[in-house]
Amino acid sequence: FAGPANSSVAPMASATGATAPPVVSAVGSLRVRGQGGLDAPALSITGARVVFDASRAGRAAELDMTVTNDSAAPEHLVAISAPAVIVAVTPAPSGGDGVLLPPGTGVVFGPGHARIRLTVSLGSVLMRGHTIRFTLYFALAGLLHLTALIT
Repeated sequence: FAGPANSSVAPMASATGATAPPVVSAVGSLRVRGQGGLDAPALSITGARVVFDASRAGRAAELDMTVTNDSAAPEHLVAISAPAVIVAVTPAPSGGDGVLLPPGTGVVFGPGHARIRLTVSLGSVLMRGHTIRFTLYFALAGLLHLTALIT
């Protein structure tokens, strides 16, 4: 789970195998810069952090973040995964298309909003001050990697 706090810029492969727009990332945030027209994927994630559920002694947590769709086309957050963690979004998105991100809007995950709940697999532990790397799958932007600090 632990990882260094660094920044990177890299092109990533999309679900179709084409090169996706450049991604700028740092612990707790990332930005995909759209290229090639109004419908090109462009989104940002800010404020990403893993927050412990104190009542479950390090076995449960939530990923809090804001995802903003900066493009003119609707985007969907289809899936989220992380090593040794079971991820569930509540309330569960209807229709099987994932979480809708309308053009020009932000979607907040955290208290009072949709929640991304994490359950740690047996034999694994989340530790405050470490980081965890998530893989997020978006319908247009493809696979993106986000590193979040555990608080």
